[in-house]
Amino acid sequence: MAARVDVTNGFEGKAQLLGLLRREYARLTDLAAGLDDKYWNAQTPCEAWEVRDVIGHMVDVAESYLGYFTLVEKGWSAGEPLGWAAYPHDLDACARDYRRLSRLELLARLEGLSEPLFAKFDALEGEPWATTMLPHRYGGPLPAFVLAVFQLIDYAVHSWDIRIAAGDSDDLADDTTQTLVPFTLTVYNFLFDPSAAGSTDVTLQYDITHPDGEVEPWTVAVQGGQLVIAPGAPERPEATLRLTPAELLLRVFRQRSCAVSGDEEAVARFDKLLGTV
Repeated sequence: MAARVDVTNGFEGKAQLLGLLRREYARLTDLAAGLDDKYWNAQTPCEAWEVRDVIGHMVDVAESYLGYFTLVEKGWSAGEPLGWAAYPHDLDACARDYRRLSRLELLARLEGLSEPLFAKFDALEGEPWATTMLPHRYGGPLPAFVLAVFQLIDYAVHSWDIRIAAGDSDDLADDTTQTLVPFTLTVYNFLFDPSAAGSTDVTLQYDITHPDGEVEPWTVAVQGGQLVIAPGAPERPEATLRLTPAELLLRVFRQRSCAVSGDEEAVARFDKLLGTV
């Protein structure tokens, strides 16, 4: 595996991340703009969302992120964050609210919001890329580069959702999914329900197999009811999951199955402690 670029770096890392983001954005919008109207209401793998809801969600997120930049620029208070538990319900409601708009109007809004948002990311040179804190409505203050990562995840996963709904290819770009591996696993922190964990203990090893054949091991565990995500293999895993970076992204966000060796019940116990997004 080639060395993963540090996307927190305000120069090389930022350039790679934003290059991937612009490509995944173009891939999704080109696909959506070229669909027949019959696919606009097609069911996607994203639970109850149709294709139009996916685009509505991206409009909502772009609008929100631009607002976060403005709050910082104006020095205005964002109030207390709502917490990640409220995130899935609220995003669903916002995405569906855009059903009132036609396909082309909604796509036009996405383009009209996304270019100014990308310009905001572009303007953060060097250290501010990692140190500028933006007041996420649910997660509280987060570094600007994290919001760019969230955008890349959204465009990669939701482009896949639309392709599946339209009967198109189910491929995900290797360079995108490889870049996202540490962030994909970090999303478990948002999905994990500590109130359901109780005294659960489970230790899993995630072996991420890259296109060159190199394996990158990660520890995914619940110890004393607390979630642990760390690079490297655990000492005594109860089960090992073998995934490509693309399969990892789809397992975390779409609960897709993968190759498992060892105690499959341990994997099931872990999965029961996760919400969906």
